[in-house]
Amino acid sequence: MKNSLTPFYLFVFTCLFLVLGCEDDDMIVPIVEEEEPVLAELSGLSDFDRRAFGIQLYGGNMLIQTENTDLRFLEDGSMESRFSLGSRRLADATSSTLHAKVTDDVVRIEFVGVSPFSNGPRFQYAVAQLGEDARLYPEQVSTPNRMASLSEDDYLLLPFRREGDNRLWLNIMEITYTGAPSSINVPELASVQTIVLPTSDSAPNNQIIHQDMLPVPGGFLVTLSTVNDGSPTYRINYDGSFERVFDSGLAQMFHYGEELFAVRHNTPDLDIMTADTDGRNWERAYVIPNPANQFFRFFPVEDDLFVRNRNSGILFVVTELTPDNIRMEAIDTPILDSRTITDMANYLGDTYITTLSGTFIGETERLRSSRRE
Repeated sequence: MKNSLTPFYLFVFTCLFLVLGCEDDDMIVPIVEEEEPVLAELSGLSDFDRRAFGIQLYGGNMLIQTENTDLRFLEDGSMESRFSLGSRRLADATSSTLHAKVTDDVVRIEFVGVSPFSNGPRFQYAVAQLGEDARLYPEQVSTPNRMASLSEDDYLLLPFRREGDNRLWLNIMEITYTGAPSSINVPELASVQTIVLPTSDSAPNNQIIHQDMLPVPGGFLVTLSTVNDGSPTYRINYDGSFERVFDSGLAQMFHYGEELFAVRHNTPDLDIMTADTDGRNWERAYVIPNPANQFFRFFPVEDDLFVRNRNSGILFVVTELTPDNIRMEAIDTPILDSRTITDMANYLGDTYITTLSGTFIGETERLRSSRRE
């Protein structure tokens, strides 16, 4: 029995020696604190409010449009909310002064700065005023495209269709109000001109819809979605005159800095186009290899330009944009990989990112400088 117990005692003795013979410092196991994620979801929102379509800055405030609610952030960082009339499926048309809410059959105009707890001045324009056969088609417009476009000098472009007519009709409207925006001042909307764009796409089942729209000085740019006509882009002037300014495939148009840009998927490349500020004279400025024909969307945010790869979900920031080169680096936002980004904006030192499944917030400098491993 003695010999059989010897290995056991040796084992116990060895363990005690190792434990008692170690310095105290050797016994301390360092605790590695995990770094906070670059982005966190804005808390306290209902499920409907998590489905967000766009952001608008005005004065020192910010407006976030969700499916059923307008969330207004004031200069002190506090948030107010107001339930919106009707559920919306698309981003509203907004400017720094006005807000055009488009539902299935009505356009409601109000000031962005009106308190959400007042009844608010708003003007309603029934689509039926364009004709008994006129109707909108928000169910066929895909996010992040909008149902209407609003300029800073108070003109609204509203695409619509007529029953039994596959062509695209456009109504140019002017918004007027007297005095400064206030809770007793009501903006009014009046039709200036209704036009129909020419197209060779007249097959019975090829209903023409619009894609991206963008205000430019004196008018709007609108890209059509057609089957046989190459998805052209038109410039629509406030007086109803128009001209075809690009023949095919501008997936997105945006202003960045002092320039007008557009994105064209031109497999095996992604073309970044530029034009005059009025939307004329488009030319290819940058070519990014894109053999897999992945889709990208650009988000200008003050001096930064973010780029989302819609296939992989990765968000990039442009770190070089010179006449000869464009360079992008992936930032550390894995929380967004499975979500659809709809808009981005900086507000009070933070960057807000709206998606169809939550609004996310992160410190601006940290977000910009983060890099994906």
